[in-house]
Amino acid sequence: MKTGPIIVFDLDGTLAWTEKYWLPVMAEVVEHINAENNWTAGFSALEDILTHLGKPAEEIMAFIYPQATTAEIDHILEVKADLWRELLGKYPFELFPGVLETLAQLREMGFRQYVSSNCDEIYLDRMLTTTGIGEFMDDAACLGMYPKWEKKDFTRKMLESVEFERGAFVGDSFHDMHAGRHNGLTSIFADYGYGQSAPDLIDLRLDQISSLPSLLANW
Repeated sequence: MKTGPIIVFDLDGTLAWTEKYWLPVMAEVVEHINAENNWTAGFSALEDILTHLGKPAEEIMAFIYPQATTAEIDHILEVKADLWRELLGKYPFELFPGVLETLAQLREMGFRQYVSSNCDEIYLDRMLTTTGIGEFMDDAACLGMYPKWEKKDFTRKMLESVEFERGAFVGDSFHDMHAGRHNGLTSIFADYGYGQSAPDLIDLRLDQISSLPSLLANW
């Protein structure tokens, strides 16, 4: 069985330059939901929801529609899921500059690499297969595989048979840092991403993805 260091990556705001395609997709989703329900979204500009990227879908939609009941949020999630899958192919995925080169360098350094994301399975599969990052990943897990699970728990499930000397979780949100801490991983916060985290959960900080190899060189 392989041993050695591992890195678990979040997707949105860590590897994926999500605003490039997520904002136009969400603009169409919100427009459809507004028209269907005669609602007004609870934010002044679509960019306001970028800080919620990487959170479970129900949290994002509850932020957008604070007036919605739990039953209405459930319906919105069904509508969003259908529209999301339909629109995903319309806007190509983009990665932050230097992602593929960084993953290749980390592989050469002996790191096994994983993805843990609060996305659905279709999104995860398309991200892995269309951007090239899947070539570097030993495994991947997402919320869509384990509905209602927290990221720390499905990350643990993914890693349960993985032996490693040391490991890190790289992400841009509380959920990521929390998952790292609860799985015995060094929590590395991506300052260039969209989210926030409690400082006491952050072990190291990363200014850009291409800086990760040097950050870990003497780790």
